[in-house]
Amino acid sequence: MELLVTVILVAVLASYSVYYYNNTVDEGKLNAAKGKLAALGGAVERYKIENSGKIDRCLMLELSGTEMNKSCGSGNSTLDRAYDIFRCGYAEKSLGFDDNFTFYLGCPSSCGASGTFDGDDTTAYMKPKEEGNSIFPTCAYFDADSDKVIEVK
Repeated sequence: MELLVTVILVAVLASYSVYYYNNTVDEGKLNAAKGKLAALGGAVERYKIENSGKIDRCLMLELSGTEMNKSCGSGNSTLDRAYDIFRCGYAEKSLGFDDNFTFYLGCPSSCGASGTFDGDDTTAYMKPKEEGNSIFPTCAYFDADSDKVIEVK
């Protein structure tokens, strides 16, 4: 009987450990992605400061590798200027890629933030690739005014 109680107690403790371990792993993934987002948002702000203060308009650009191979400043379209953030060395190309989140350039309103946004408010935001994870926010964006990552639940 004592052995049975001991086994049940160990099983209960192990189940709690697995639950908290999974939450800790997910929180680590979220914090790593938020760090990438903050670095990417900072790069967007540096680009806008050094290049006439804006990217021209709010665009929704899912970051991908297809446009990364052009040279810095090789085009006048809004899309080319957005990719120049990577091609001109403002941000590492690896900042746009993550196993758990998709990164975008766009307006905070694309992420569900409230307010009025125009081309000067173009920033970086991310959405989780996996739906239904209670730890991951629905979306998060970099707010240049407060220099913080804002989560939208």
